[in-house]
Amino acid sequence: MDVGTHLKRCRTRAGLSQHALAQAAGTSQPAVAAYEAARVTPNVDTLARLLEACGYTIDVVPDTDAPRWTRVEEKSLSIHRQIAARLLQDPATTLKKAQLNLTRLRSADRGHGARWLDEWKALLDRPTDQIVTAMLARTQQGIDLRQMTPFAGVLSDTERRKALRSISSTDAA
Repeated sequence: MDVGTHLKRCRTRAGLSQHALAQAAGTSQPAVAAYEAARVTPNVDTLARLLEACGYTIDVVPDTDAPRWTRVEEKSLSIHRQIAARLLQDPATTLKKAQLNLTRLRSADRGHGARWLDEWKALLDRPTDQIVTAMLARTQQGIDLRQMTPFAGVLSDTERRKALRSISSTDAA
């Protein structure tokens, strides 16, 4: 059973709507819907808050065989989780900003980022859940996409700092 299915089961057992759970956990109803549909996987802190709001707790056991990410990769992923939440909450405004940024990036590119800019151009024409999946992928392609992101300026400085603080206690290399 996946995280989304578990989350939905806990929420329904607690008698909460997606909206009520989102309010209690400090997130949005579209984000809860995306988690439950397994379109997006919440980070551990978010999942813990969601489950706590339902009256449950989780134990986290480190996977010693999991590959280690660099600090830069963890920071980029954390910021893009916030961007994904914004994208799910307000796709029209967020995609408009990304399209404008992409146009600027493409006009300034000297060929070094063309592959990734082309990839983003194709992605931004896809459904929102596919964009979120690609931007949060824990693959080399996901890492590379995040390094050439067209979502600059989507988050405020405060939101970016919050995303970065969320990983400040991790021990990524």
